[in-house]
Amino acid sequence: MEIYDDESNDSYEEEQYRVDNRPSYIAINHHFIEGINKWLNKKKINKDHVVEVCAGSGLLGMTYLALDDKNVTDSHCWEKGGYDIALDEEWKIFASGVTEESAVGTIRSKDKIDVLIMAMPPKDDTAFHAALVLKKKHPKAKIIYIGTETPSFDGTSEFFYHLEDLEDPDFSDLVAKRYPDEISEFQQRTDEVRPIADSISPYLKVFEYCTDSECACNVPHHHGIKL
Repeated sequence: MEIYDDESNDSYEEEQYRVDNRPSYIAINHHFIEGINKWLNKKKINKDHVVEVCAGSGLLGMTYLALDDKNVTDSHCWEKGGYDIALDEEWKIFASGVTEESAVGTIRSKDKIDVLIMAMPPKDDTAFHAALVLKKKHPKAKIIYIGTETPSFDGTSEFFYHLEDLEDPDFSDLVAKRYPDEISEFQQRTDEVRPIADSISPYLKVFEYCTDSECACNVPHHHGIKL
C-alpha cells in the first residue's frame, strides 16, 4: 500500500480520502488505513501478531494492511451450498485468493495474537465461537470489530452480549473517527449492504465471560465448542 506522506502534493487530500470501490462490505480509504497503522505503531503492536478472520475479499487485511497472507483467512462458506446471500462476481474473484480456513482454526493455529480483526462476520455463530476461542488461547487479545452492532446484520446476539468496549482515545482518534463517511460504489450495488452501510463503524472490543453458568462461554463443551 502506498502512504501519501507528501502533503504538499496537490493530489494528496483527494487520494487520501477517496473511497476504494473494489469489493469490500466495509468502506476503505487511505486515511482510514493510515490511521490503523498509526494506532498499531503507537501501541507497539507487531503486524505479525495481527490476524483477520472472516476476511471476505481480503481487501482490508491483504491489500491495504499488508498482513501476512497466512494471517488473513476466510472459511469460504460462500462457495458451499446453502449460502443465501447474492454475491457480486467481482467479490468472489477477490475472495477466492484468500486463504481458506475457519476462524477458530486460524485462531487456534497462532502462537500469538494481539489484535483480531473481524469485519462484517457471517450472520451465524462464527464470530461468537471465534471470540470465545480467542479469549481462551489469547486472553489479552483485542478485537477490532467493523460492522453494525445489530445481530440480524452481523454475528449473533451471543457475540455482541459478550463483547465490551475498550476505552482508548487513540483508537477513537486514529481509527474510529477516520472511518470513511461515504459509502463505496460496491456497497451501493450490494443489496445486503446498501441499507446498513451508513451504520457500519469500527469498534475496539474485548471478549468477557458472563455469569450464566449454562452459557457456552462457561461450558463450551456442552455446546459442541472445542477450545
